[in-house]
Amino acid sequence: MAVDVYDEGNNMIAEMNIPGVDGEHIDVSVEDNHLRVAAKHSEEKEEKKKQYYAREIRRGSFERVVRLPHSVDSAGVKAEYRKGVLKVILPKRIGDKDSKVKVEVKD
Repeated sequence: MAVDVYDEGNNMIAEMNIPGVDGEHIDVSVEDNHLRVAAKHSEEKEEKKKQYYAREIRRGSFERVVRLPHSVDSAGVKAEYRKGVLKVILPKRIGDKDSKVKVEVKD
């Protein structure tokens, strides 16, 4: 899963394209200056009668961990998921690193 991480004033922003995933199946957390995103694509029952010429649509679960360039203020981390794009807003923190924080993803 490709990710863009960029600076926006006092925040770092991480954006990822995750099409075809229900927002409630996305797990976002921040731990020791690492952003972790895990998600599950809904599994569809495979029809045995179909004879596929190609099967390229990804199904199942995946995870991506990204090292962040700055410490994060965990209390202010927010995540939004719209039209297949996950946007995580990570306020920069000056000082000590936080431990693990689970982030609620809003649809």
